Amino acid sequence: MPDFDADRKFKQDVLRMAGPEVQTCIQCGTCSASCPTAHLMNPSIRKLIKYCLEGRKEEALKNDTIWLCTSCLLCTVRCPRGIRPKSVVAALKDIAEREGIKSKDA
Repeated sequence: MPDFDADRKFKQDVLRMAGPEVQTCIQCGTCSASCPTAHLMNPSIRKLIKYCLEGRKEEALKNDTIWLCTSCLLCTVRCPRGIRPKSVVAALKDIAEREGIKSKDA
């Protein structure tokens, strides 16, 4: 059974760390299209943001996408809404590390 309180807390943690503007994401995909390592990512940065906004902690944290970000900031520079997808990735890395979740290559 879904734990709606945990889902809500996860979403709020991500928004607190990455910024409330993440809620304005229109899922246009510009972040993913700009990413030089997008072809290696599953899920894409766009989907990662969607998972966070939906409170889908498991999907957001247990993947390699958060570990593949090169911090080039192209996603941030090109976002039409002024969202900082890199900040979302950084927040997810912090949460994952706090919870002992590591990259498969760690």
